[in-house]
Amino acid sequence: MKNRNEGALAKNRKDNSDSKKPTWRDVKAILAGRGQAELLRLVADLYALNAGNKSFIHSRYALGAQPLESYRSIISDALYPDVDRNKPIRVC
Repeated sequence: MKNRNEGALAKNRKDNSDSKKPTWRDVKAILAGRGQAELLRLVADLYALNAGNKSFIHSRYALGAQPLESYRSIISDALYPDVDRNKPIRVC
């Protein structure tokens, strides 16, 4: 089954082929014309893509018991690395 956005995607690729890299403004202009159902599918696809996206959405909308815990852990590890555990020190 063909993607119903295939024509629009091809047009966007053609329009942008000789120009600079896409910016948020370009993405925003495309998304502004989309319906709610299509935007929900996009968010669902991003949610399913990786754990980082899931964590961001959970934190953004305060889902779960400790929505910011994963971010606190990342910040804590960066500020106070546990050198006794032989964990690599991350510099953000």
